[in-house]
Amino acid sequence: MPSRLYDSILTNDDIIFKYKSLPNLNIGKRNGMTDYIDFIPFDEVDTMAKGTDCFGRRFIVIKCVIDNRPIMQTFFQRYSNSNSHWMGCGHATELLVDTSGGMNDTQFKLLVDLIMEKNIIIKEEHSPASQLYINKTVFPYRQYLAAKIIKQQWRMCRWNPTYTMCQTIQHKNYTDIINTAS
Repeated sequence: MPSRLYDSILTNDDIIFKYKSLPNLNIGKRNGMTDYIDFIPFDEVDTMAKGTDCFGRRFIVIKCVIDNRPIMQTFFQRYSNSNSHWMGCGHATELLVDTSGGMNDTQFKLLVDLIMEKNIIIKEEHSPASQLYINKTVFPYRQYLAAKIIKQQWRMCRWNPTYTMCQTIQHKNYTDIINTAS
């Protein structure tokens, strides 16, 4: 029987819109050895995707970052006729949470927060796959990619003399050396 949390989330327009706007990942007839959707390679998903497997079960693949480590986990309906029994699986990276026996309300709320691309602090009640994740912040993968681009661009304009920033810093350093030597 679905929980009240599950029912309230399914009636939230923002969450429904965000879910519907996720790209579809067509996995065709591919299937894991255990019938889980644990075969999707890391580079097949940009940041998030949704889909339906060959058994008619809906799934969501989410990339996130914790402790500066990219993580990808797939969450799926364990049975196609049950909206309330979801599981987590994956093999491309370490898992974020352990959903043995099915996701609980706290994990389902975490899944929704990940879909909504929120920064989340992992707590013990999330049943993290690693105890090292407790009290660490999970960032959306999109945020991680943006920060990576900003860092690369900053390094380039800081150290490439064709950029004004680099010229300005080098000129200041040169001036400091001259003034110190005087």
